[in-house]
Amino acid sequence: MRLFDDPSFVNSIISAINEKKLILFVGAGFSKLCGLPLWSDLANRLIDACVSDKDIELDYADRNLIIKDKDSKMLITIAYYLHEGKGKVDTFNKYMYDFLSTFD
Repeated sequence: MRLFDDPSFVNSIISAINEKKLILFVGAGFSKLCGLPLWSDLANRLIDACVSDKDIELDYADRNLIIKDKDSKMLITIAYYLHEGKGKVDTFNKYMYDFLSTFD
């Protein structure tokens, strides 16, 4: 039996929606289908922004070492701390906002 064939399951989903208690957990591919960026895209662009920023002093050789075997969360964190170390958290935040805003 499939879950959606069970009326009590369907009713519990409808109740959760109406009570604003439904939380959906979906994979990263879902956001891409909706036209949103993947975290890996954001992470790589943030690291590339560090290379482009002369104050941060990160070259492409260092970039390649940093991105090797790192997950997106780690890369975003590294980019944040590189900006923070130069007093440029506002620049980091603006870059994130601009990047995510392009997908409205």
